Amino acid sequence: MQVAIVDRNAATRRVLAYNLEIEGHHSRVHSDVQSLSDASTPELDVLILDLNMPGDSAFGLLKNRPVCLQSADVPGVSNCPLESDRARAVVIGVNRYMVAPYPLTELP
Repeated sequence: MQVAIVDRNAATRRVLAYNLEIEGHHSRVHSDVQSLSDASTPELDVLILDLNMPGDSAFGLLKNRPVCLQSADVPGVSNCPLESDRARAVVIGVNRYMVAPYPLTELP
């Protein structure tokens, strides 16, 4: 499975990537959403997205999905359990809204 992890926290990116690779998945890590908008980015099966990225970048990415994300499963990760964020995330295509810390078993 092709997985991209977009999270502002470097430690979170490393731990998720490590655990996914142990499970046999290929993962790429990104510190921002800009790199996923590149047309050369291969199609992804899963995008693990930090919804609390600076500004509105995570929500903007999902609203204007690049080609690589057209069929991706998108679990959204947040560190604040606001119902308004959950509702907004679902409207723009987040499949699951998870509040950190979350068990890896909740990932696809």
